[in-house]
Amino acid sequence: MVAAIALVIALGTGAYASLGSTAVWRRLSNDASFERLRLHDLRVNLAQGATVAEGDLRVVVDPQVLAIAAQPAVAEARPGLRLVATAGSARDEVDLIVDLLDFDRALWTPTLTDGDAEAVEDGGIVLAEKAAADLGVGPGDTINLQHPRREGRSYQIVTSSIRVAAIHPSPFRYSAYLDLGRAGLFAMDGLTNVVEVARAPGVAEDDVKRALFQLTAVASAQSVTATSRLFEDALEQFIGILRVVELIVLVLALLIAFNTASISVDERRREHATMMAFGLRSRTVLGLTTAESMLTGLLGRLLGVGAGYFVPCGP
Repeated sequence: MVAAIALVIALGTGAYASLGSTAVWRRLSNDASFERLRLHDLRVNLAQGATVAEGDLRVVVDPQVLAIAAQPAVAEARPGLRLVATAGSARDEVDLIVDLLDFDRALWTPTLTDGDAEAVEDGGIVLAEKAAADLGVGPGDTINLQHPRREGRSYQIVTSSIRVAAIHPSPFRYSAYLDLGRAGLFAMDGLTNVVEVARAPGVAEDDVKRALFQLTAVASAQSVTATSRLFEDALEQFIGILRVVELIVLVLALLIAFNTASISVDERRREHATMMAFGLRSRTVLGLTTAESMLTGLLGRLLGVGAGYFVPCGP
């Protein structure tokens, strides 16, 4: 019976600690990932693909794109390309959103946790840590990239072999990056559909958006952290649910432990009566029962907290 009580307490406490440590671990992991991203300000999506200097996204000539950079609320603007693709390996396939950036002059480039920028400029792709783990690849490995390729006024889906150049820490596995020099892989030299914008000093984000929305070329303008904010809000809701669940589990465990302890005391009534018949005082018998329950509860709590903390977090 003592073992049963200890087990019940261990299971309840373990579940409580497990849920709590899972919530904390997920929040800390999420915060650390976003802190390592070092994102810039705004991403502006264009209503239609604009043109830039022939074969070179680094020199902007389209008046619609120049109008964005000319806004007083904008400090800098850099055109780029954002495309969808699917990365495949022998292990798995991962859908990607590929951003083509000028790694030499971009307002922001992804933080690299493995690999190097030189390999990216040589034509390699940068994958998120989660995507690389799911694909079972790392820097130097080759993946098959299914992507659109412009042919006249239409697009065809083709498959290209591309080397993994580096890994970045985004918690979103769909985020991938290529250098602008690889625009030819998609036959989209001289096209742009997105502009990265840095705010002028002292200008609020909403003021920049209002100024940009007056331009006909702008389809949308949002903070590059908008997705991460949505993710954080969803995570907070998930953690809130975990908190409610862990409290329910703890209360149930305490009720079950109390009921089990009551049954144990009731079953040992004859033993207690025998001890009092031999001269033990009632308070002594009560003290022994209380001490036994406390030791049992402490043992169960230690086992539960230890298992509940280390199981979700891992080594």
